[in-house]
Amino acid sequence: MVAQALPDLEQCIRLLWDPLRALAYFRTGDAEACKDIVQETLIVGIRQYERFVDQGFDAFRKYLRTVCINKAKDRWASRRPLDPDVLPAPNPAVPPDVTTQMNEVRRQLDEIDYQILFLHAAGWRIREIGEKLAIPKSTVKDRKDRAQQKIRRIIEHTENVSPGAA
Repeated sequence: MVAQALPDLEQCIRLLWDPLRALAYFRTGDAEACKDIVQETLIVGIRQYERFVDQGFDAFRKYLRTVCINKAKDRWASRRPLDPDVLPAPNPAVPPDVTTQMNEVRRQLDEIDYQILFLHAAGWRIREIGEKLAIPKSTVKDRKDRAQQKIRRIIEHTENVSPGAA
């Protein structure tokens, strides 16, 4: 398979601006942040453009997509962590230990894993989740499995340290 030739830099920017903007917006949900992320991503692309002349447009596009995702993750990670005092009030119908477990799960899962589990619990198939989040099916499955294992560990840990466990 022959790689698609890499267009000139200006054309690459025009071709990639909208897809990168959509990806950044999807990852952050913040229109202002997504503009910054795309600009930062394209600056990296301008600096690395010559590296991809022989590899073609698809390689350059995939590289910038990865840069964009990482910049969005960095932006997400740099946000202030949740203040435990601001968590929603407990539902009296839910036992306190379950509320504690749910809060701990939400605190420990990163946003993508949380979205994957949410969509999976809503009945979406792995393929559909991958398409929605623009990540490979294998990554969706791996992240879902690891997140479920993390939830099991959190539940086991909170049950072992809860006052009623003695």
